Order: sequence, then structure tokens, then C-alpha cells
Amino acid sequence: MINAKMTFEMDVAKVKGRYDEIGLKALLWLKNEVAKDSDPFVPFRANNGGTLARSVRPSIGTPDQFLAYNTPYARRMYYGTHFNFNRSKHPQATHHWSEKAKAIHRPKWMRGVAMIFGGKLKG
Repeated sequence: MINAKMTFEMDVAKVKGRYDEIGLKALLWLKNEVAKDSDPFVPFRANNGGTLARSVRPSIGTPDQFLAYNTPYARRMYYGTHFNFNRSKHPQATHHWSEKAKAIHRPKWMRGVAMIFGGKLKG
């Protein structure tokens, strides 16, 4: 049996800074992809120019770990309460639109984030 002991020094701040930067890049990329891939499922009312679908744009470039659809009715639309979805512009419109997009695009999102971190997804 061989016992070995190893010590090393590491500049934790430097490593953390590098991964914070890469992590932010991955987060921003992922938020953009989630918004883009969710768009076909977001209810879109033509007579208001798709206010709900457009309202997510300011949220995409922020470092927050969520996307915000910023309209007074976004929450009710997302949970599907008291609304009938108009599917004239977005035929796939539904409630829980990001979950629908995730069910379809999650593997692509995971591969993209893995690539940003310099690796590849196993499996």
C-alpha cells in the first residue's frame, strides 16, 4: 500500500474570478436561449403587438438567475388562469411556456453551457 500526501497553493480569488466570468457568460447565453426557445409558446395577441412576448427582452441581459415577463397579466397567463390563449400568431401558445420549451430544448441548453465552461456533456 502506498500513501501519498500532496499540498499545493492556489490563488482562490483568481480561480473564482475566472469561473465567475465564465459563469456569467453561460448564464447570459442560457437566458437568451430559454427566451428564444420559449417564444413560440408565449401567448401573443396581435392587437397589442405581442406585449407579453416582448416584455422579456430587458430581462435577458441581466445577471439575475431568472427571466421576467414584465406585464400586469404575465403571471396569470403563465399559470393559465382566466385566459383563453389566442393562437393566431403563436399556434403553439400555452401556459407554462418555459417548461414546454425546456421539455424540448433542455439537452441543447445543457450542451451549450458545458461548451462555454470548456467541456462537453457526458452521455
